[in-house]
Amino acid sequence: MDLSKALDVQIIKNAREENLRVYAFASLAFGCPFEGKVDPNVVKDIVDAYSEMDCTRIVLADTQAVGKPGQVGELINLIDENNVPYMIIDVLDTLLV
Repeated sequence: MDLSKALDVQIIKNAREENLRVYAFASLAFGCPFEGKVDPNVVKDIVDAYSEMDCTRIVLADTQAVGKPGQVGELINLIDENNVPYMIIDVLDTLLV
């Protein structure tokens, strides 16, 4: 496990032990300025990990405003398999066409 994930796990664990709500963010869920298009399965793995840590809500953000409506549908279909509470942030209001 890499250091950043280990820190996330510990922070989330501590918060949940204190009965705090935890909102976990998967920024750049649709595209990255360095790597381009993001594989939906990578985002699903992140969502699954946050879900296993009992996060209150998982936020998928199109931080770079490069996502397309088809990508949203594909990602939702993958994530909905596990009935995870999530929300999508669409910075340019173009994803849910």
